[in-house]
Order: sequence, then C-alpha cells, then structure tokens
Amino acid sequence: MNIDVEFGRAHLKCVLNDISRVTSVEERKAAWVYRFTDGCWEFHGPEGYYWYGDADNAYTARASGWAAWWSKLEADGDEMRRRLQGQRERAQKARQS
Repeated sequence: MNIDVEFGRAHLKCVLNDISRVTSVEERKAAWVYRFTDGCWEFHGPEGYYWYGDADNAYTARASGWAAWWSKLEADGDEMRRRLQGQRERAQKARQS
C-alpha cells in the first residue's frame, strides 16, 4: 500500500462529497486528469475549467483540481447560486418521477 495514494483517495472522496451538491454525475465522470511531467498534472473539469499543478498521483491531482474549481465557484457567488438552484430543481423532478 502506498500512503500517498491512500491519502489522495481519501482527499478525493472528501472533495467529491462537497461538490456533489453542485455538480451532476455526468460532470464528475467527464472530468479528467493528465500527467504531463513528473509531479505536474492537469485537471479538466466542468464548463472548460482547467487547473494545473503539483500532485503525487492522479487521485491527488483530481482532488486538487476539483478543490480549485470549487474555490473559483465560491468566489463567483452568482454561479454558485445558479448551480445550487439547478440541483434543487433536479432533486424535485426526481422526487416527482
């Protein structure tokens, strides 16, 4: 067992719990990471969001990318409200079905 990988997986799980309120399953599945040199990763997320930085593995890169996306979303309060409203509407439709 690699402690870095286990930590990255745990970190990603925590971040995904936070962002699941404002993202769809499709958005989370469509996000991807790419390692372009040792320790340097790219994260490609929703709506063309792009992050690059240092990470020890793909789990940590994905968690860091999602966390950076979340911070950007929080900084733009209107976008956060729009996404939360969309989530409420999807949940309401699911209950009605």
